[in-house]
Amino acid sequence: MNHPPRTAYVVAGPHRSGTSLVAGLLGNSVGVLPTDLMRPALSNAKGFNESWSIVHFNESIFREIGLTWDSIEPTGKQILKESFKKRFYSNCLDCLRANFPESAKNESESIVLKDPRFCRTFPIWKKALLDLRYEIKVVIPLRSPVDVMHSLMKRDEIDSASAVLIWYWHIVEILIHTEGMDISFIFYDQLLDNPPEHMRMSLNIEISDSVASIIDRKLNHSKNSESPTQTFLEDEPFHASMMLYENLLNSSSPDSQMVLAVKSSYFFNHVLKSNIERKSTALHKRLIREISILNGLPVRENEKRFKSVNSLDHSISSDSSEIEEKRSKNTSKFYKLWNLFKNP
Repeated sequence: MNHPPRTAYVVAGPHRSGTSLVAGLLGNSVGVLPTDLMRPALSNAKGFNESWSIVHFNESIFREIGLTWDSIEPTGKQILKESFKKRFYSNCLDCLRANFPESAKNESESIVLKDPRFCRTFPIWKKALLDLRYEIKVVIPLRSPVDVMHSLMKRDEIDSASAVLIWYWHIVEILIHTEGMDISFIFYDQLLDNPPEHMRMSLNIEISDSVASIIDRKLNHSKNSESPTQTFLEDEPFHASMMLYENLLNSSSPDSQMVLAVKSSYFFNHVLKSNIERKSTALHKRLIREISILNGLPVRENEKRFKSVNSLDHSISSDSSEIEEKRSKNTSKFYKLWNLFKNP
């Protein structure tokens, strides 16, 4: 096998998607796991294979930008600003050096980092890893958003739409943050069916029978636990998430057209249904024009869709304060979405 002499395998995918399993396989075959691993829990008896300090550091980044692990809105453009990344740079280096002390002595040692939060914080880690002279290999475990939804609903008592949005934004952001990099998908169902074959086909990595034996075939207990109805899948955010997942299933890694689709059509579908609200007539007209450039539809057609969405808000309640509160919340979310995708 021909692997780069010093590789950082970054395992980044939505919660409940098999990130712990994939990190464990990599840590037992091609790389070293962090020194301060979290203990197993009832929700993950095989272990998380992630570092306490890395998780804590990612959480500190989240606090700065007003997110939590289960936030249903995107991270926003702030994570891409050089001034913001610079604030965390030295602590990021310290965290990596503390977790992989032998790497300073052994320049051929590959490492394995895993945290679903990397999907949102990766721009900060990327520079630190490159400056430590690692070649970065991003590994994205993929599991059906419906199965992830059921798993999150069961473990964390999260409602279905929020659970799917967690999946959606993790996937969308990691695809954007890693555009043009060395990326491979690991498909959860295929991994459980035939671990050695799937690891070989996806990553060109051979795993032994003893390493493959750590996989519990019962891990997929949320698989088809409840078949979604057709009406359910036509609604947002479920429709956009399933379309994205189905497109990803046909690829071993994302190409430029796929990332472009993520930046445009998926964004538009979600925004149109859930998060658009105008603040003023002038701003509304400008946003309509920009959305038309984004999705290629005529201004008049987009105007019709906006009116349809806005009319739904008025049927929510006759209480004007409640309507205004909802509009304000949706406007805030929209700007976060738009800023993230306009100039990623």
